[in-house]
Amino acid sequence: MAEKKFLPFIVLQILEELSDESHILSTNELINHIEMRSGISIERRTLYSNIEILEQAGYIINKFSDNGKGYYLEKRQFSKGEVLLLCNAIHASHFISNKQSNALIANLLKTLNKYDQKDYHDAVYMPNL
Repeated sequence: MAEKKFLPFIVLQILEELSDESHILSTNELINHIEMRSGISIERRTLYSNIEILEQAGYIINKFSDNGKGYYLEKRQFSKGEVLLLCNAIHASHFISNKQSNALIANLLKTLNKYDQKDYHDAVYMPNL
């Protein structure tokens, strides 16, 4: 079981992995994901305060008050297009080994949510020969 002091990081991980403009998480969904991931049961007010902590740290989170649906991480380190462009560049480079290529791409894909990662594997992925 994780400690409550790690809650902002847990909320951030969930938002990074599971949310975007098309996949908005409700308050109840976020609370359920927190409990499944960390074993910590929290109330709505605790969730709100942890989201506020993330916003104070510079993360841009679209909230229920903004969209009437729930929460999602609005701005990420890289956009989906940037990640796909970088992955294609890695695939095209002949001086990067297959093992290094896979490791770099895995790290880049971690910056996307699970839905965009699936899109990458379905549409773009080709092994670096």
